[in-house]
Amino acid sequence: MIAEIVTLVSEEDAASESLKGVEKTARERMEDLLRQSGVRVLSTRKLVTGDLVIEQVLSESVALFDLVVVLDATSEGDEINLRKILAQVSGSRLVIMEKFLEDLKGFYRDQEMPLPRDIERQALLPKDTRWIPPWTGVRPALMIKIKEKHLLVLPDDLQEVERMWEHTLSTWFGNLSGRSVHIRTLKLRFVGRSPARIRSTFLQAVNGARFTFDSEGCLCNTTISMEGDNPDRVVRELERIRARVVGDLKQEFFGEDDETLEGVVGRLLIEQSQSIAIAESCTGGLITTMLVEIPGISSVLDRGVVTYSNTAKTDLLGVSKSVIKTQGAVSRVTARTMAMGIRKRAGTDIGLAVTGIAGPSGGTPEKPVGTVFIGLATPEGNEVTEYHFKGDRKAVRVMSAQMALDRVRRYLLGL
Repeated sequence: MIAEIVTLVSEEDAASESLKGVEKTARERMEDLLRQSGVRVLSTRKLVTGDLVIEQVLSESVALFDLVVVLDATSEGDEINLRKILAQVSGSRLVIMEKFLEDLKGFYRDQEMPLPRDIERQALLPKDTRWIPPWTGVRPALMIKIKEKHLLVLPDDLQEVERMWEHTLSTWFGNLSGRSVHIRTLKLRFVGRSPARIRSTFLQAVNGARFTFDSEGCLCNTTISMEGDNPDRVVRELERIRARVVGDLKQEFFGEDDETLEGVVGRLLIEQSQSIAIAESCTGGLITTMLVEIPGISSVLDRGVVTYSNTAKTDLLGVSKSVIKTQGAVSRVTARTMAMGIRKRAGTDIGLAVTGIAGPSGGTPEKPVGTVFIGLATPEGNEVTEYHFKGDRKAVRVMSAQMALDRVRRYLLGL
């Protein structure tokens, strides 16, 4: 099977430099997915919605290729015009798809948005069109059969395309090309002071599989995708890779799919009935804010205090003036005393404390900007971990909060 990919853009975006990178990514990703399904892409082109020859071009493309994929990057206002063109190319008429109309109404209700006056026009599709509902938003994928040829229109949202591919399109393409393709995707999340080391270990473990890797501060988000003709073999191979990745990164691995670090920590605290109190300096309440997003956290989170000044550390946590004078507000001794102080005053199982230099000023040769001490006080003892983060003020604060939560996670898991 041979195919052409057509990227459809609005007039205002046609010359946009910012769109070019997105357009290229969408096209290349689509080429990769088609190639894996046994479809050869012989042509790619870009069309502008204001171009009067769109209908002619698409008609010619359908005549030349077995499959024409349209990546629709136009605005929603151009959508009805595109559907009119699709109806003309396929030789059919536009009709209201009742099921799609109900789905659209449900979307607006869920979003607590008033129904648009043109809601029925949004549900107009060429007759006999198969459609895949969007996971978010209102733009579906359209599959139109024209005699023995196929026209596929996809939204320009890459996440939407990935989901549609995994749940519907991979099987559809497999049937078209005579190849049964089964795709499984695994999402794993890690946290550590060195994302570069996590990435290196991850890449070695998933050698031979399709994957993505990105990091935000100390958090690393990864996906591993496997495909093949035998679904059981695909699942087994993915599980084998997962076992190796998690085994190699046991301490850094914290969750799957959309699990968050604070969600995992909150769940562990609640499951183990471990109460916690937090004293924050450079993070300014960020750690406490992250935890209070977790349902049920009130059963274990006693308090969070921001002791930003030296006076607050002394008055509220018991850090002596002599320690601050000789060791500094950012020091191992101060972090340990802060953790012990908040635990003692709250009467909790765990005391967590953070003090550091977030910048942009305040650093010294001995303690440069990014120096952070995290204290953890528990019935088993008191410990302090020193970190040296890179980045601006916001980045240092975020990474400090992430690693502070990670210290609690590791304690609760015995790592």
